[in-house]
Amino acid sequence: MHSSLGSASRRTALVNGARAGGMRRLAVKEAKSQSAPKDVIDRAAKKSTAGKGDDYEEIRYEGYGPNGVAVIVEAKTDNRNRTASTVRSTFTKNGGNLGETSSVDFMFDRKGEVTSNFEASDEVMEQL
Repeated sequence: MHSSLGSASRRTALVNGARAGGMRRLAVKEAKSQSAPKDVIDRAAKKSTAGKGDDYEEIRYEGYGPNGVAVIVEAKTDNRNRTASTVRSTFTKNGGNLGETSSVDFMFDRKGEVTSNFEASDEVMEQL
């Protein structure tokens, strides 16, 4: 659990850059509420400011959700295998399946992008 709190702090710093101060404070507060050791929090803070964002890559998954709804998932990750496993299990748990490359791409035209500048909990993301 402590490693996930640290990685959340690093992702926040990588995504938000200089604006991450408030988010980092929130991540530290959350880590302390989960009784994370001080050295784990310090290590995560050092990693987040050490410029380790170069190894993140963007990856795209396509599949079908419940009732055959086409879905495209774009993710930024430092571990392709873990992300693929998480996306695949999320599709499966919710009645969908992961498709092959370009299986649903032809149905979509890029019109815009929706972004957020906060780290949402799993409960919030499930409601979206």
